[in-house]
Amino acid sequence: MNNETVTLKCHAPAKINLSLKIVGKRIDNYHLLDSIFVPIPELFDEISITLTEGETSVKMSSNHEEMTDSETNLCSKAAKAYFKMTKLSVICQIHLVKNIPIGAGLGGGSSDAAAVLKLLNSHYNKLSAGELAELALTLGADVPFFLVNKISRVGGIGEIITPFENRTKMNLLILSPPFSASTPWAFKHLNPSIIGENPSKSSSKIAEALKNDDILTAAGCLLNDFESLLFEKFPAYQIWRNFLLNNNALHVGLSGSGSSFFALFDSAEKLADAETKFIEKFGTTVKTNKGYV
Repeated sequence: MNNETVTLKCHAPAKINLSLKIVGKRIDNYHLLDSIFVPIPELFDEISITLTEGETSVKMSSNHEEMTDSETNLCSKAAKAYFKMTKLSVICQIHLVKNIPIGAGLGGGSSDAAAVLKLLNSHYNKLSAGELAELALTLGADVPFFLVNKISRVGGIGEIITPFENRTKMNLLILSPPFSASTPWAFKHLNPSIIGENPSKSSSKIAEALKNDDILTAAGCLLNDFESLLFEKFPAYQIWRNFLLNNNALHVGLSGSGSSFFALFDSAEKLADAETKFIEKFGTTVKTNKGYV
């Protein structure tokens, strides 16, 4: 780089788990999933990376105080891992504008990490796609998906990613409550008897319905194994769900292990009407975002 400063920028989109089934557990206690991941480009974090040649260091700044720790933030972890693997010597300053709610099951941290990997590799071109995916998996189970960033069926612990064509217009109202849900807590308290059940409501049927522009069949197959657990812990979920179902939502479901949830509509007009009524009823304590897929 001859000591010149280079700045790289991109958006890091959120995602929802349209459906999430836990299908097994490995001997190392990692759970195996079968899920439909949907990127939400309308909701994104903003990543800016400034690079200068020199002895490697990575520093973080952010509009969100919790995101400024260079030791724990996934952005800085991703940059450090990339420089270690490629043996580059770089002074790296990362600035993160955090828009995706934290601890919300929307993949914000994983998307940020993937964005850093993609930006660095687009500039240095040191790793193959396969090497970048392997590195991504060491940072978190959802990170490899954000390298692909297309609607996909996701299996294994998150590393088996199968994109598919979606011909169905999905209008998604994404709602983030004023509380977070701990993923380790959710997995620890997951009822083991539900693992592998409901084979008729499979991701393959959902993917097939979306390929065939059959939103009603897709909506009827959606499920999330964490819902009963989280709905019991937070009874407000059921109140919100019933309200949205009574206002034209085809399905209301949890994203990941929460805390965010989503409502699926068959038109943008119905979504807008439901959002207006939801805010009138419950105020703005529950943050709303929209995704059109």
